[in-house]
Parts: sequence; C-alpha cells; structure tokens
Amino acid sequence: MIIYGSRSAALSSDTPEKLICPNCQTEGSTRIHVFGRYAHIFWIPLFPVGRPAVAECSHCQAAYDKKEMTAEMRQAADALSSSTKTPIWFFSGLAVIAVLAGVIFYTGQVNSENNKRYIEEPMAGDKYDYKSGDGMYSTLLVDRVDSDSVYVFENTMQVDKRSQLRKIDKPEYYPETTYGVSRQDVKDLFQDGTIFDIDRDE
Repeated sequence: MIIYGSRSAALSSDTPEKLICPNCQTEGSTRIHVFGRYAHIFWIPLFPVGRPAVAECSHCQAAYDKKEMTAEMRQAADALSSSTKTPIWFFSGLAVIAVLAGVIFYTGQVNSENNKRYIEEPMAGDKYDYKSGDGMYSTLLVDRVDSDSVYVFENTMQVDKRSQLRKIDKPEYYPETTYGVSRQDVKDLFQDGTIFDIDRDE
C-alpha cells in the first residue's frame, strides 16, 4: 500500500513589537508562525505545497489563521513568509527519485552494451530471454558454441509476463537434448527483438 499525503513543519516565527492582538488589545504579545507544507510518499518529502501562517497571542492565547488576521497581522505574516527560505530537505524525495532514475538509466545502458557484446561473442552458460510468436515468454540456455552455430537447451515452460521468467529458469525445465541455431540467426533474433535480454555469469 502506498502511503502519501501532506505534512507541515515549522519554518520560522517572530513577535512584532507594534502588533496588537485584536482580542485583548495587548501590544507586542502576538507571535507569527510560518509553516511549510510538503507532499510526501512513505513520509519522504517530495516538494512544497504551501506555506500557511498563524498568529498566536501569548497574553490571551487567542489564535488566528490567515483569514482571521487583521490587515497588520497579514502584512507581518507575509513579510515573515517572504524572508523564510524553503528547506532543502523538502525536496529530498525528488532527489531520491532523480538518483534512482539515474541508476536505472545507467544500468539499462550497461545492460544494453553487455547484450550487444554477448550476442557477438556467445558463450556456454549464456541464457537468452525471448518472446515467442504467440506472445509468451521463455528462455534458451546455451550449451556450447562453435564457429558457425550456437547450441541451446530450450526451456519447456512458458510464461505470459517477462517479469515471471525467473520462476521458470530452473534446471529441471531444460531438456537433455540441444539443437543448433546459426550464429547469424541468433543475431537476427536479437536485432528484431525476439531475444530481448541475455544473462551471463561474469
């Protein structure tokens, strides 16, 4: 379950000397508080979504939100809000997302380069993930390679989602017999996307 929403954090406060509480008429007793609201997911801040302000009288304990403030209170609240900087940690979730996106992109680039190298230089033990003509997915395990052909064990199981391929990558699902595929045909299957990933233990 994804937990998301918004939360608030106190950013700054000030007690203007000339500000008068409209409830008790005490001068200099009204403290202005500025809060920062931020959107979060799993309690990790993503970005700021607002900056509410409240006023509180230390003499009579009267409290005012922005709509209830006098013009002088709103002016003081706006001035304090303008001079208050948004904390960097309010954007920490975006930073995490950016780092993860960078890692995913880099990993994808490395995997793509490795696949190109593996298809040019096949080795025993390579495993080809492929999509069959009926939209199912399965694997081929390379048994041996010679100058012309790649000899593979064909997995006897299929799945309907790429994400489930690990479930069928088990020794008992590969038969004892192999068949040969020309190295050029293997390259062609990779080029047209039929073979879409290659695993190699290095």
